[in-house]
Amino acid sequence: MNTAALPLPEPPTGGASYRLTAPNLPTTPKIARDWVVLVLRAANLPRLVEPARLCTSEVVTNAHRHSRTPSITVEVALAGRRTAVLVHDDGPAGLPLPVPSGRYTGQEHGRGLLLVDSLADDWGVLVLDDRTKAVRFTLVDRDDRDDRDDRNDREGGDAA
Repeated sequence: MNTAALPLPEPPTGGASYRLTAPNLPTTPKIARDWVVLVLRAANLPRLVEPARLCTSEVVTNAHRHSRTPSITVEVALAGRRTAVLVHDDGPAGLPLPVPSGRYTGQEHGRGLLLVDSLADDWGVLVLDDRTKAVRFTLVDRDDRDDRDDRNDREGGDAA
């Protein structure tokens, strides 16, 4: 997780990228998450649909609730089995950057970035310029072989 205003890993290259700019309205989180789902289904990345839906919903909801800008932009970059989603608004970059609290407080809000942290392969916050901040998360589509390899690596064994 990268919560400082530092550059994040480069977005996937060599693939397709898409952009949606929507008004900052209460309906925008649903529209954005449904749009991201459509992009992933069209790209034949079904295993990324649910984590992307949840992460997009949380990040766009935060942008809606905590910025007073007229629009929110969602960008999706696809390259192979790697997908990066960038959500940005034109809120002043000087506002505090979002960070997960790291603990459950019993409140009905404030856990969205913990969810993003648990679902995304990588995520972070960055300042794009003096007026724009963004949250990016990356998801990687792993097949069953990758899961076995990851388990074996963690357990110190050889992949079957």
